[in-house]
Amino acid sequence: MADFYAQGLELGASTATGGDHLGFPLPNLYFEFDQVDQASDACRVVSLWFEVDDIEATFKRFKDAGAKISYPPTKKPWGLFLLRSTTPMATCLAFHNVG
Repeated sequence: MADFYAQGLELGASTATGGDHLGFPLPNLYFEFDQVDQASDACRVVSLWFEVDDIEATFKRFKDAGAKISYPPTKKPWGLFLLRSTTPMATCLAFHNVG
């Protein structure tokens, strides 16, 4: 699936993180793919990561819009605050503060 998007969107070279993640760093966005045995959970196949200026305001807006929140803004070991949610259309979104 990553190759499909890379070719179709001319994304260039991907970045591997860990043994089961592949992604494309783009301006203000990280387009991520997780390796899974079967597509049973949309958040375990394709994720979009957005860099935002105000993670708390982003959290409130998406929660108010009906996104299912996987976890609220949480400080991760690498230093960024991360918010993970699922849209009503089952698209997985992650937001992190400007690092």
